Amino acid sequence: MLASPIYRKIYQEGREGGREKEKDEQAIETARRMKDLGAELDFILKVTGLTEKDLKDNQIL
Repeated sequence: MLASPIYRKIYQEGREGGREKEKDEQAIETARRMKDLGAELDFILKVTGLTEKDLKDNQIL
């Protein structure tokens, strides 16, 4: 068990950060599939919430 509020806060922030990373990875995979299926760039960006830079950084564009 975590002893102090500071440790609990750090632990919670770490868990939330992990969840955000997982959401980003899921969005990137979704964007990759959409592009493979021929979806328009604007549609991919709207659906996934990613930016064009995100897609370029992950070699989708």
